[in-house]
Amino acid sequence: MYWKVGIDYNADGIFDNLNELATYGFGNTIMIGNITIPNGLSPRLSRMRVSMAYGGYPSGPCSTFLYGEVEDHCVSINGGTSFGGSTEENEMEIRTPQTLKCLGGCLDLRSELKTRKNDLGDVQTLDAWVYPNPSDHQVFVQISEAGVSQISFYNAQSKLIWKSVDKTTEDKFEINTSAWPSGVYQMIVEGHNGQKISKRFTVQH
Repeated sequence: MYWKVGIDYNADGIFDNLNELATYGFGNTIMIGNITIPNGLSPRLSRMRVSMAYGGYPSGPCSTFLYGEVEDHCVSINGGTSFGGSTEENEMEIRTPQTLKCLGGCLDLRSELKTRKNDLGDVQTLDAWVYPNPSDHQVFVQISEAGVSQISFYNAQSKLIWKSVDKTTEDKFEINTSAWPSGVYQMIVEGHNGQKISKRFTVQH
């Protein structure tokens, strides 16, 4: 497993892959390291992004990859208790506020996911749910919009296990997993606009 940790030092809501990469490393055990905070930063809360990918380092803090995980954590720089920085006037966020991990009540009203006001149009966000988790002989898949382009399932060895043949016309359906070996699986859903999301679940017989 390959890890990268980035910190938005200047709290502008954007991760600079060159200047804000705090540390990196690889391994599948507990990793411990030191992070040096640049001099001259005013006290503030900011965001730390931890990216983990299989097979190679994530290319950047906002990159997408098939197997891995990304988590955002709230960090206090020099004892800060509130967020600093600002968003550009001609940008607006389209993600709802989220409570970040680590510090209680740390609410970040800004987001990496921004778009120009005049380019918003009809914004649609794709999402999906797979349940129960863990499952035994079947799983149910719920899609936020009907008619996605493709749904695929992969096992822990990146082998394709199941794929939809045609575009789905339903927003909820059932998949028989009784013949799938116990283990961790990943579902990849691709929307009409090319947006992809992934969900992991466990089959346990």
